[in-house]
Amino acid sequence: MGVVPNTGWLEGSGLTLRDGAVCGESLFAVGTSDVVAAGDVVRRPHGLFGGELVRIEHWSNASDQGGVAALNLLAGPENAKPFRRRLRQGRCARRRGGGELAQGSDPHQARHRGR
Repeated sequence: MGVVPNTGWLEGSGLTLRDGAVCGESLFAVGTSDVVAAGDVVRRPHGLFGGELVRIEHWSNASDQGGVAALNLLAGPENAKPFRRRLRQGRCARRRGGGELAQGSDPHQARHRGR
């Protein structure tokens, strides 16, 4: 049971594929400076598992990682921010961006939302 990432079309692309696309903490595909990924296909280091590569099959990853991946692609790997999601005091703090770019503020602010 679970989600099987559709990575067949990436075979031969040079990306590291291991039950998903292997990415770093900033969602850039490992070994690239111009490919990012978001959602079920991402296999990245996870702090709760000692940095082990983990792929999380949940719809909120696509939503939460998509904005961060897009901002990081625009910023480039040298200015990319890591994707972070942490539970604190019963709330989920997520790093994401959006309209803040137009206002000139930091697009990687923490946003709190109840469970």
